Amino acid sequence: MNKNTWFFLLIGLTILLFSYTPQEVSAKVMIDGAVLKEGRIYVPMRALFESMGANVSWDQDTRTITAKLEGEDVQIQIGEHFLMKNGEKMLIDSPAFIHNERTLISLRNAAEAFGGLVNWDGEQNIASYKLNGQETVVIVGKVIDENFLTYLEEGTFNTCPFSMVDPPTVGEVKAKYGEPIDIYDGSSSYAMILEDVSCSPTVDKSQDKESDKITGLMYYHIEDDLTLLKFVDVVGSIPTKGGFNQASNKYVVSYERGQFKAIVTAIDLESKVEGIYIK
Repeated sequence: MNKNTWFFLLIGLTILLFSYTPQEVSAKVMIDGAVLKEGRIYVPMRALFESMGANVSWDQDTRTITAKLEGEDVQIQIGEHFLMKNGEKMLIDSPAFIHNERTLISLRNAAEAFGGLVNWDGEQNIASYKLNGQETVVIVGKVIDENFLTYLEEGTFNTCPFSMVDPPTVGEVKAKYGEPIDIYDGSSSYAMILEDVSCSPTVDKSQDKESDKITGLMYYHIEDDLTLLKFVDVVGSIPTKGGFNQASNKYVVSYERGQFKAIVTAIDLESKVEGIYIK
């Protein structure tokens, strides 16, 4: 090999070495929407797979979601303890399920479907999933209270275990993970995570709907000014005005949405309702 050939070969190698830049990891952050169930974190399947860059489709007849990413074809059917990856059956320890009209999957099972790395912060309940330079961060929040939600159904009092969590603010998330950031669903000051998802119906927040009419008080916490209300057919936590009335020794909650107004009074922390006044 002559000197000129060596010279141009060295020049080419130098250009390649100094023009290479490592692939940066961008973070997409999911706040709310995640569910804690039996010690596992479940996330909305479509939002998770799309954040990874996958094409997602849903078959209503078979209740199957299909995600395709870089030649990988993954099919997950609701309620099954397996998924199909490129036509081969793959066992999973927890099936996908539908909650509040959203299909949820265990984050770890999603990682097993496409590969990648899952990290878990148990104190703050933050999980991160990295695949091909893309990081998806699922934030649930630090548990601040664990209790039981009491509700009346067909004349019988039932209870559901739940945790109150305090998710970080959007500013705190940006400070830790930087830009760019995509935030799914927004963030609330507190979130209720029910361990039994069958106890968590959705509140219809549309204006002046019959479902906006209050029928009971489920749970409240004076120190945190936290209130869970029973509507016509659902339970939900929404903005209310509340306070402890020293004169009557009662906790009074007022609520107003459109034409529906209510004042709910309670006498103790066992969620016993003394009176409900609907206007």
